Amino acid sequence: MAALVHAHVRRMGQIDPAAAASPTLADPQVRIGDRDLLAACAIRDLVFTEDSYEAMWGALHRHVLTVALAGPEADGAFEQALTRAVDLVVRRRVASSDRSISLTWPSMDPAGAGPLVRHGFAPLTVLGTVDLTSAEAGSCPVAPPERISQAGDEHVDQVLLLAEHLHQHESRLGALPHRPGTRTRLRNEMAAAIESSTQSVLIAMNGADVVGFVQAQPPQGAWIEKQVAANHAGYVSRLLVEPGARRRGVARALVDAAHGLLREQGAEVALVHYSAHNHPAASMWVRFGYRPVLTTWTRRLSPSQA
Repeated sequence: MAALVHAHVRRMGQIDPAAAASPTLADPQVRIGDRDLLAACAIRDLVFTEDSYEAMWGALHRHVLTVALAGPEADGAFEQALTRAVDLVVRRRVASSDRSISLTWPSMDPAGAGPLVRHGFAPLTVLGTVDLTSAEAGSCPVAPPERISQAGDEHVDQVLLLAEHLHQHESRLGALPHRPGTRTRLRNEMAAAIESSTQSVLIAMNGADVVGFVQAQPPQGAWIEKQVAANHAGYVSRLLVEPGARRRGVARALVDAAHGLLREQGAEVALVHYSAHNHPAASMWVRFGYRPVLTTWTRRLSPSQA
C-alpha cells in the first residue's frame, strides 16, 4: 500500500503539485491489480443527527471515498475502483434515507471526471488556492467608499443576516441542505468567530450599516490544510457583499484585508471553497488570483438505494 500511495503522490505532483497531498488509505475496501496495485479505495462513513452542526453541510449519512492511483492506465483503474466502491455502498443496509457518496479529486486530473459522471456524480464544491507571496494577491487597485474594519459584538446581528443569506443562496444552488435550526447555529458560529482569537471577521461599513463581510482562519493545523500539499495555508471560509453594494470593489477590499491578516499570521497561501454551480463566485475568485485545486464530487442516493 505504501508503494501505491507514493506512486499516487508522485503522479499528482506531476499534474498539480498543490494537489499532491498523501491520501489516507489504512485499510481500503477496494483494491485493483493482481501483483502490483493499480488503484485502491477506502470508504469512510460519517453519520450525523439532524440537529447537529455538521448536518448543515451535507447528507446525514455520508460515504466518503478516498482513491489512490498508480500506473499508466489511470483512467481504467479509476473506473474499476469507483465501480466497486459505489456497488459496495449502494448494497449497504443503513437506517438513514438521507445519504450521499462523495469523492474529492484534483481538479486538473482528467482521469476522474469521466468515470464520476458515468456513475452519477456531479461536481459540488471547488477548493481554490492563491499564493499570498505573488503579485496576483496584491491590493485593490481602487479603494471602495466603504470602510473595512474588524467586526465587534455590536455587529453580530448584521453579520448573521449576511451569513444566513449566503447559506440560503448555497442551498438554492444545491450545495447545502435545508435544515431546521440553521439560523441559531449560524448565530452561535458567527458570534464565536467574532470573539475568537484564532479567526478574523472583517466587515465593510457604509455609515452604520454592514454591507459585506469576510471570515478567515490563520494557519493552525486545521483539517483544511491537510487537503493540499502546501505549508502555512490560511482559509477564507465566507465572503458576501449585499447586492446593493456590489461592483464597487467591496469584495476585493475585504479579501485583500483578509489576505493581509493571513500574511501577518504566517500564511503563505490562502484557500477558499465555493460552489461549482456558483459561476459568478467562481469567476470572482479567479479574478482575485485563485485557481482550482480540488473538486468534491457528490452523488445523492435515492430512498430506494438507502
